[in-house]
Amino acid sequence: MTANMEAEVRRHAKQVLDKASAIARAQGIKYTGERREGRAAEEILKAAEQHRCDLIIIGSRGLSGVSRVTLGETGNEVVLKAPMPIVVAK
Repeated sequence: MTANMEAEVRRHAKQVLDKASAIARAQGIKYTGERREGRAAEEILKAAEQHRCDLIIIGSRGLSGVSRVTLGETGNEVVLKAPMPIVVAK
């Protein structure tokens, strides 16, 4: 991945987190977003452990453009390995 592509990915991630934060705040929900780099499932599980989360909410499909009936690779791995309850959002 080129430096320009990485910068664009980071910019987009910030926009997504900022939007999620604004939506949560508007609903009175305490929200903390963070961007991490690495394998998605591993980073989700690490963050959940580090923040001592009681629950993980994960989408039913990723952004790869491939719509699946199943959870997909990341969701599947998180569901199988997480020590806390998981809610799968459609």
